[in-house]
Amino acid sequence: DFGPDDGVTREQMALIIQKYLAYRGKETDVSEAGWEKMKSFSDASEISAWAQEGVAFCLEKGILAGMSSEVFSPGTKTTRGQFCVMLTQLEEKLA
Repeated sequence: DFGPDDGVTREQMALIIQKYLAYRGKETDVSEAGWEKMKSFSDASEISAWAQEGVAFCLEKGILAGMSSEVFSPGTKTTRGQFCVMLTQLEEKLA
């Protein structure tokens, strides 16, 4: 089931963003800096394997940030405020 009325987690949102930018023809490779930034969070082991590249990409490009400097919180549902911030960051990357 696709779950169209379900909330979107932070890790899902990261992967969606990366895939969308790839669709738009943008470069979406992740450098070592992005991987290291992702690994620096105390809950990095909780980021699903399928979402890690998207999370690392979004962290590297400044599209997403951690919930704090220590926690990414991959399974947390996004809020409308977080989504608006992400859209602003994404728009800057597309410009």
